[in-house]
Amino acid sequence: MTNKDQLELAEPVEDAVIVAGHPRSGTSLACQIAETAGVTFRKEMGKDAYNKGGYYEMKDAKELSSHILKKGMNKENTERLNKVAEKLRKQEKPRGLKLVHITAVPYFQQILKEPRFIFIYRDPREVKSSMFRRGFSEFPVPWAKNNNALLSLLQDQKNSIVISYEDILSKKKSVKKKFGEIGLEINFSPVKSNWRTQKAPKLALSEKEEKVYKILKEMKEEH
Repeated sequence: MTNKDQLELAEPVEDAVIVAGHPRSGTSLACQIAETAGVTFRKEMGKDAYNKGGYYEMKDAKELSSHILKKGMNKENTERLNKVAEKLRKQEKPRGLKLVHITAVPYFQQILKEPRFIFIYRDPREVKSSMFRRGFSEFPVPWAKNNNALLSLLQDQKNSIVISYEDILSKKKSVKKKFGEIGLEINFSPVKSNWRTQKAPKLALSEKEEKVYKILKEMKEEH
């Protein structure tokens, strides 16, 4: 693409809180908890039997993530990114944005000024089991690749936390403490014990998945 064809990015959006994690990892629940601290999200995708609290996703951001993974940042995707920025700007502060294509997060960072990040992960066996029950064998970005991207981002972001789905459901004090580290005073009112699905089902993981999961747990304790 030539300079003549390029578009300028919108002015960076301030006071954004990004919730990022692989699908079926508890990202929507993390959004609900962040909401108790005043973070606002666009709820453009409704509730269903698999996500009783709603999906907390912005349709334009979800579609853009898919386009970015296919074609990178071209003119059309720059237009889409600016549209996301425009929508975010209309939200009350702090402005929340949920992203499940973690490999696309760096592109979104171009329209964000000093964002706060909430990275969430879940036992890959539970993720796989949850996706199988919904009729999906795999997300377009494999679990290990998506969460490797999470690890990479986590090491580069100062204003970020990493939490596990299991710790949220257990209402661990460490979760409240971590949210507090990025200026969010939360409560566990959205957490319902009967939402818990099958725990650690007996499913085989690849060697890479095992390694990434181990590092995620280590990073959670260290970060």
